[in-house]
Amino acid sequence: MAEMQQRKDVDRLSLSVNSRRILDELISDDFFKDGVDGIRMAVSYAITKKLDIKNYHITDRVAHDMYKVSQIDPDGIFGRVISEIYPEHELEKYRALEKFADFGLTLLSDEIAKNKSLIFWEE
Repeated sequence: MAEMQQRKDVDRLSLSVNSRRILDELISDDFFKDGVDGIRMAVSYAITKKLDIKNYHITDRVAHDMYKVSQIDPDGIFGRVISEIYPEHELEKYRALEKFADFGLTLLSDEIAKNKSLIFWEE
């Protein structure tokens, strides 16, 4: 019986067209200095929300890869966190990171729109 072949994890990240638009707007509005910071915050926020990304698929991707994994996670910290919290994604932790970034940008945008601030978890 042939074993199921595991897909190779990604080494470059991309976003949906909508999430890329959100990221550009957040940078333009001075919430982040660049896309790397925005993606890191989106991933962090999505992970704290304990999102289930198993059935989340990035559709309508931007035409090119945006960032290397090494730019977003140079020390492998996100990879380790994802492997620990979401062991089912251990072999494709950066594919999971890409999904957290895409989904997280939408969530961040909604929170910022409601609160007019990136600091929305304090009262």
